Amino acid sequence: MGALAGSLLPTTRREEQAVAQVQPALESAASELAEGAQSVVASAKDQAAKGAEHLKEAATDAAETVKADAQDAAQTVQAEAHDAPPPSAPPSPGWDPTRP
Repeated sequence: MGALAGSLLPTTRREEQAVAQVQPALESAASELAEGAQSVVASAKDQAAKGAEHLKEAATDAAETVKADAQDAAQTVQAEAHDAPPPSAPPSPGWDPTRP
């Protein structure tokens, strides 16, 4: 209610002088805050870009490691398959191993 009444009453010369004295300081503070905020945003963008680059490098390294491990495993399987004895012939149909 007080704010409404205050907005309806005309300002006094003293109030106008107070506003005139305080306004430049408020504008200066707001300008400094804006500059500080821009600096923080620029720093955050820089840090995010560095983080993204680090993550990209880590993912690339991990992918290369997985690829190398898969190639090694494939070579091991291929070598073991080459060295394994050939499979025995399947039993003939009707053959029962429990009957001599």
